[in-house]
Amino acid sequence: MRAVRRLPGVERADETTTNTPSTAADPICPARLVTTNHFATTVTVTTSPQATPEQAGAVPATMSEHLAWTGVDLQLTVPAGAGHVASTVEYDGTFDQRIPEATSTSVAQGLATLAVTPHVVGLEAVIPTTMRVEYGSLTIGVDTDDEATLDAVRDVIDGTAFAHTTLHGSFGNGAKP
Repeated sequence: MRAVRRLPGVERADETTTNTPSTAADPICPARLVTTNHFATTVTVTTSPQATPEQAGAVPATMSEHLAWTGVDLQLTVPAGAGHVASTVEYDGTFDQRIPEATSTSVAQGLATLAVTPHVVGLEAVIPTTMRVEYGSLTIGVDTDDEATLDAVRDVIDGTAFAHTTLHGSFGNGAKP
């Protein structure tokens, strides 16, 4: 976590580790109980509102250099700032592999582009264990159900790393993006 906390643009980085033990009879010797521990860590990072996509993209890439465990999830938030809404991206269990900085920066750039898009009021992305952005999800809040506006938002999405991602719509008319 020290390496993440030292990154430019990072304002806060916290981690929480939990253990959920379970006990079951040993299949070889049913009279003996076996306890299994299920550890999980959640890392929550908040950048400054002025953080660049490169600075936000450095967070998961840096974490992947220091971790080798699928039991770690990252929630990375860029707060709302001048001219842009807040965005959050969750990397779920992806830290058993090296995350290329180009990939995480592309995700951050896509969110930054959408965050300044007119009528977008909220953004959340989830990147799955596979690191295949198109298998993740993207939730976009839009403050209108005007079809021309929704089409404009779709056009912006198509120019980002999220072009082929499963979209979860928050459009006012209930339509899916």
